[in-house]
Amino acid sequence: MRIAITGSSGLLGRHLIRLLEEQGATVYRMVRSPSQAPNTIYWNYLTEHIELDKLEGLDGLIHLAGENVLQWPWTATVKKRILESRSIGTAFLAQSLTRLQQPPRVFLSASGISYYGNSGEDWVNEESSIDSRSFLAHVVKAWEGAVQSVSLPLTRTAFLRIGIVLGTESRIIQQVKPLFKLGLGAKLWPANPYISWISIEDTVRAIYHVLTNNQLSGPVNLVAPNPVTQHEFSKRLAQSLERPLWLYAPSQFLKLALGEMGRETILTSTRVQPAQLLKSGFEFNTPELVF
Repeated sequence: MRIAITGSSGLLGRHLIRLLEEQGATVYRMVRSPSQAPNTIYWNYLTEHIELDKLEGLDGLIHLAGENVLQWPWTATVKKRILESRSIGTAFLAQSLTRLQQPPRVFLSASGISYYGNSGEDWVNEESSIDSRSFLAHVVKAWEGAVQSVSLPLTRTAFLRIGIVLGTESRIIQQVKPLFKLGLGAKLWPANPYISWISIEDTVRAIYHVLTNNQLSGPVNLVAPNPVTQHEFSKRLAQSLERPLWLYAPSQFLKLALGEMGRETILTSTRVQPAQLLKSGFEFNTPELVF
């Protein structure tokens, strides 16, 4: 297989490239600056430049690039970057594919479970409706819509609605683990939102599964089948470090301190089922949360 990947330098991209190469694929890294390095493809949606000839006849294109949402505060400038890096960047990439004689057979575009917004204790799956109230749901709608608005009859497309990716290198673990090591881990109070997580290993395995399974298209939730509450998440992390867990973090304070970013990330409860993955026979290596 010949596969091109945007966002190849990120955590997910690096792990995915490793898996693809282990499976014998030739991987082309799509980079934002001109490069003479082998197996690279220059593209830049800001300058509307792309090396189209290198996309001809590829087996697949996996689009992972996008501005990090965990930035504080969410100023108007930051929100604009978050939205445009996904909507405009994805639209440029999708429209570029329409100019090819032999477009990639598969186009996988990263997306997010933020589509479902705050579902509380209710389960949601790929057939659930969008949360029209939140900024991040609006971002996901524009993100996926950038592909849906383009006609790609020769290309199977799927949207990877990815949950909280966990692993030793993941941002969330690197941020909270030092606090828990010091015995300063905390449970939210009175809020106890659900966290729909997935291990980094299962994330890249699931992407490969979607890439190679011709029956999968449209939205596909990339989450483990057993989400946990924030209290349970904190409890298991503290136990793995053999540290106490006795502190509580007032959710109202976090709401005020972190503003919209905190409300839509830390305090949002989303209990997501990976219905399409399970239906297609995917087996998780880590179905239960462990640290």
